Amino acid sequence: MLYLKGKKTHMLAACLLILSVALSMEIGYVDTSAKIKEVSALENPQWTMVGQIGVTQAEGWPQSMCVTDKYIVCFENTSNKDDEPDTLLAFYKNDYDENGNPVEKYSLAMMVTERDYEHGNGMTYNRNTNEIIIAPSKPRNKKNMGIIYIVDADTLTYKETVQVADSSLRVAAVDYDAENGQYILLEGDRQNNYKFVFTDENFQELHSFGIIGSEQGIVCQDFTTSGDYMMVITTPQEELGGASGLLVFSKSQESQLAYYRLHMDGVGIQEAESIAEISPGHILVAVGIQNPRSIGFFETELQAVFKVTTSVENGDVSGGHDELDEGSNYTVTYTPDEDYELSTLFIDGVEQDITVYPHSYTFENLSSDHTLDVRFTEIPKFDITTSVTNGKIDDTLTVRRDKDGRVTYKPKEHYEMDQILVDGTPVRMYDLKSLRSSIGIATQDVFLFSDSVDGNIAYGDSKMPEEEVKRFAKMADVDFAEKLAEGFDTVIGERGTGLSGGQKQRIALARALAVRPSILILDDTTSAVDLETEKYIQEQLANLDFPCTKIIVAQRISTTKRADKIVILEDGRVTQVGTHQELSQAPGYYREVFLLQNGQEAGSERQVV
Repeated sequence: MLYLKGKKTHMLAACLLILSVALSMEIGYVDTSAKIKEVSALENPQWTMVGQIGVTQAEGWPQSMCVTDKYIVCFENTSNKDDEPDTLLAFYKNDYDENGNPVEKYSLAMMVTERDYEHGNGMTYNRNTNEIIIAPSKPRNKKNMGIIYIVDADTLTYKETVQVADSSLRVAAVDYDAENGQYILLEGDRQNNYKFVFTDENFQELHSFGIIGSEQGIVCQDFTTSGDYMMVITTPQEELGGASGLLVFSKSQESQLAYYRLHMDGVGIQEAESIAEISPGHILVAVGIQNPRSIGFFETELQAVFKVTTSVENGDVSGGHDELDEGSNYTVTYTPDEDYELSTLFIDGVEQDITVYPHSYTFENLSSDHTLDVRFTEIPKFDITTSVTNGKIDDTLTVRRDKDGRVTYKPKEHYEMDQILVDGTPVRMYDLKSLRSSIGIATQDVFLFSDSVDGNIAYGDSKMPEEEVKRFAKMADVDFAEKLAEGFDTVIGERGTGLSGGQKQRIALARALAVRPSILILDDTTSAVDLETEKYIQEQLANLDFPCTKIIVAQRISTTKRADKIVILEDGRVTQVGTHQELSQAPGYYREVFLLQNGQEAGSERQVV
């Protein structure tokens, strides 16, 4: 047991020691939506005394505490008899200060003795406003009935006094419900009738419910919340053998659940003063000790349960759960509606890589509440527009990306299909296998197989060495594959589920290059990549180490300007043919697009699609 008494210098040393001993665990901002698993665990927990602090003044009395993002803040009431200023002490919660400079964890950061905060019976921290709220409880000055004090959490300096209750009531304690953005005030009258009042962040009352009547003879001290539970410390009661009590209430049921005796062993213990949940299930109680005059800290560890909240757009997700044991694992699965695909996944508001979590996400070793938000977007669909001369053909049809669309056609009587030439040779002179092996195709709308990245690239040659796979992957800038869970051996979902549009396009391009085609057809292949990546790919295509005729369909001038010949099609007709230099200088569609994409006036109202 640590005890230092008397002078202020001793008080500071004692505070430092108690924090080093009692709070050596990681302390962070507590989201009170996590909760204690069972109320009955509070009936007879194992309380351990972890330290003791002497007061700074002869009649001083440490009354309350709270934890902010930066500090552990303690309040000492100097006196209940006059208006001497009280003291707020802040200790570093982390091993660095607000400027990132290294400091000793739990060392004294500042001490402010500025004004009288009356009894200072309760404190809480609002992370949203970065303010500490002090509840004065039973004020010496009757004009301070129904008020609270607001203090800056960084400087511990007074900001304002706010009237939050009727002047016939006192605010005995206060807590902040971060999950719902509400304050909870414990208000009492002169006869010790108490009620919980729930307010918004501007202290406008939302609802309330009474908890204790004056006939019960109970005086409330501080309280804290743990999920649905609110735990109120009471002054010593004869029915509890002269010990302080712990009243437990339910927010949702608006009723009392239990009343337990706070049994703590220690020399000279007088009464419990303050209670806080440092982390889910980790309860710290401050106890007043009369002889020697000081405050003792007792802690207990109770099993906590946590909640995973899920939401989904355009699909199904396995339901959230609010009774998950501490340390357990919990897997959430999600599936899209028909014709939808995974677009984004957010865990606790942070976007995740959907290539790593295409179908499910597992929360491991639960120690806090979590949220999961998954969104599916509609798979694009495209029109296949058909036309025919001197024959019949199927009507225009609409096909989803990565789906097949079949079109049949038939010539009129006495007509036949004209020949198609490839490099001046009629297609009919090629056998089908030879023709297909000479052509590589990569389109804007990509089809990938449920296989590894390696397997997708080497689809045209299953015996392709790994070095060759990576060489063609480098040409198409498939560098992201190295960062996947199993590198090039990572299995991607059918149609590339979990990959971005640009990633799928690059794999498809690498696959087309890997067959070393004589003809490479690229249909808007780089539409989903950024300009820097497109530039790199164009440089690679311009320096292939095998002979290849490239037919490129594109909407970006940056993609077409290197071509030997550019053909402009408008409404199914060839309207211009030439090089980039020629067409960018001649009036027409190409020049209009060139000027628009370079931020210049095109001199025409033509709509470019």
